[in-house]
Amino acid sequence: MLPECEALWHLSCSSKHRYLLKHPLLTSFLMLKWHNIRFFYFINVFIYMLAVSVLTTYMLLLNTNSELAADTVRFMNVLWYVLWILVITLFVRELFQLGIAPLRYLLSLENYVELVMLGCTSVVLVQWQQAQSWRHLAAISVLLAWMEALLLLGRHPKLSTFVTMFTTVSNTFLRLLVWYSLLVVGFALSFYLLFRSDSEEEAAFSTVSQSLLKVSAMMTGELEFGDLPFDGYPVTSRAVFLAFLFLITIVLLALLSGVAVSDIQAIQNHAEIIGYVNRVELISYMESMLLGDPFHFLAHWPTLRWIRRCPSFNPVGKMVRRQPLRTIFRAARVVLFHQCLPNKTFTAYPNQKTTPVSITVGQQILMVQKTCSCHSTFRMSDSILQSASQRIQEKQRSDSSVDILAKIEKLDTMVTTLHDQNLKLIQLLQNSLGNKPSD
Repeated sequence: MLPECEALWHLSCSSKHRYLLKHPLLTSFLMLKWHNIRFFYFINVFIYMLAVSVLTTYMLLLNTNSELAADTVRFMNVLWYVLWILVITLFVRELFQLGIAPLRYLLSLENYVELVMLGCTSVVLVQWQQAQSWRHLAAISVLLAWMEALLLLGRHPKLSTFVTMFTTVSNTFLRLLVWYSLLVVGFALSFYLLFRSDSEEEAAFSTVSQSLLKVSAMMTGELEFGDLPFDGYPVTSRAVFLAFLFLITIVLLALLSGVAVSDIQAIQNHAEIIGYVNRVELISYMESMLLGDPFHFLAHWPTLRWIRRCPSFNPVGKMVRRQPLRTIFRAARVVLFHQCLPNKTFTAYPNQKTTPVSITVGQQILMVQKTCSCHSTFRMSDSILQSASQRIQEKQRSDSSVDILAKIEKLDTMVTTLHDQNLKLIQLLQNSLGNKPSD
């Protein structure tokens, strides 16, 4: 059993060729692959969301300020053991991913988010008797857990476009803010020098760090004009404040908003292709992971050349590729052509309602071989069948047009031949009349 989506992954990485993923042949293939592999995705989501729910409940109960009843304490003890089991399960999952594709794992920021979340959770579980001292770690673990839940759910084909919008806009904002942060730092230092005071009532600009936080908050529109101390340097402080109001609050925020709208519009214009690209990414990753990455697809994933020159190793892949572990992981389920479609073909009959051996496609019927034993039903998207039908009709119209043109050319040839023969007959008649003797 070998992966089936690596070629599509390379196709999706090419901006010039990824539009080919919209072809009904590829979209139907991805639909069937997703139907096979979604079981493992939902299992992963279920385990992680269970861990997030238990983690959130335990952290909230652990850091409550009120006295807990005896039943609540016993419930927390149960949650403590359950949370440890889930944390260990997630640690094993991370080690499995690290063993299959070390380079890809180490170069993914999302994996570090998961590791920090698991580390903070483990510290809080160990130090549960001193919960107040480790409350900051509890806050970090809960925040990172829900952030990872957003990214994990966003891998679903129907939600991937929205996560792409979120990550694209975030990356664009970060790139712009890295450049424009020089202006923000300049205003923060200027406000610190103008508004610095030792009184507690005006502590917003008492230190450089406080001034940076205050200016960052002022960027969002929280100006608090009446609370700013303009009395020390009335002209200079007001001039600097007006410059901040124009350059940061009006110009910079308008620029960021315009860039965000532009990115979202571009993503929406290519939402269908982006959805297919994300589906290929998810399927190819899970497929290679469950099959032990036999082609070293995950090991050679980094696009940076100097990183790809590093020696790649796959310590867990050889064990996963063995038959016992493949049986445990049910790896045959993710391969479409191994069991479901051994002849690599299927036929759709849109107008047929019932058939002895069939796969349901919405209200249509998708016929497959009788050897198919992986699923009893498929639900193919109607848009795929409509797209395939349109392409067939276009091809038929094109073929009919070609036939008509061929017939016209044939008729034109026949007419030309007849015209030439008529000219020859006329010439013969003229010659015969010219040679007839006169009386």
